[in-house]
Amino acid sequence: RLEVDGNIKLLYASGKGLLIGNETFSDANPIAGPWLFCDDNSGTAFQGSCGFRIGPSADVNDFFSFGYAPGQSAKIYARSITTTNPAETRSDVRLKKDIATINDVLRGLMSIRGASYTRTDAKGSEIDRRELGVIAQEVETAFPDLVHIDPVSGYKTVNYDGFVGVFIEAIKEQQAEIDDLQKQIDELKAQVEGLK
Repeated sequence: RLEVDGNIKLLYASGKGLLIGNETFSDANPIAGPWLFCDDNSGTAFQGSCGFRIGPSADVNDFFSFGYAPGQSAKIYARSITTTNPAETRSDVRLKKDIATINDVLRGLMSIRGASYTRTDAKGSEIDRRELGVIAQEVETAFPDLVHIDPVSGYKTVNYDGFVGVFIEAIKEQQAEIDDLQKQIDELKAQVEGLK
């Protein structure tokens, strides 16, 4: 049995997609409350995307969502979420394939800024709070695998956890350069001692 209280819309039209919610979804018109959508509109960034969203306010940056976009794995997104539990990620080798060591990472890191900024989507007491991080578009040029597009908002996101592997290999590359320089210094010292 379907009950409608006047706030629910169930829409489908060619080029429009399917929406179960209380408003037509768009970034410019975010909505409060839960909704479910599937979009087959070839003219939008959400083409072929499906998602579920629930949030306490009409704010595209204050929600929990589960989404899927073509060519991407299903992902869970959260905004304005606070947790006291340490984050852990499955990293078992049995869950991975096509494993390859990341190469030439120092060059990529040198092209990325460590940035200080305030957020345009901040609310309340966080409006003027400065944060430290990176810019997704800059990371994308050096490490495209670390950047994805949020299927709900269309904004680019950065996998900060993925930088762990990058930093590990960067330290190794830098240590190799240091070891090489130390070797050259030791050889020069030996030559100087031989001239005495």
